[in-house]
Amino acid sequence: MGWIKADLTELFHIHRNYELKRKRLQSLTSKKPLLRRILVKYSKREENKVRDFLHKLTTFLAKEFKEYIHGFESLEKERMFNRSKTHNRNVAKSDWKTIVRLMNYKSSIRPLNPHNSTKRCSRCVG
Repeated sequence: MGWIKADLTELFHIHRNYELKRKRLQSLTSKKPLLRRILVKYSKREENKVRDFLHKLTTFLAKEFKEYIHGFESLEKERMFNRSKTHNRNVAKSDWKTIVRLMNYKSSIRPLNPHNSTKRCSRCVG
């Protein structure tokens, strides 16, 4: 039994880049209604890039760890939001459920209880 930490910084950057593009366009759409089509195009493009990244990630994990049972914490985003605007945006950009859904049909998974999962034992502290 072991833990794998997947690097999702590329996924975060995809979301962030398109968030900035949409922000610029949204301020202009009230003046130029034709820009709404471009806004929709960017939203669809972001969705496609995210889906592509997640499929590649889950396919890699399923092939690399073929004979393993993959455990995922059943995390609820609603309970993670707080008063910090940047923290809430970062949580909203996460695609955990999509990763679990994609891994579910590529390999065997088991949901794990997230309670006390971030605490370290006395030997690990240091």
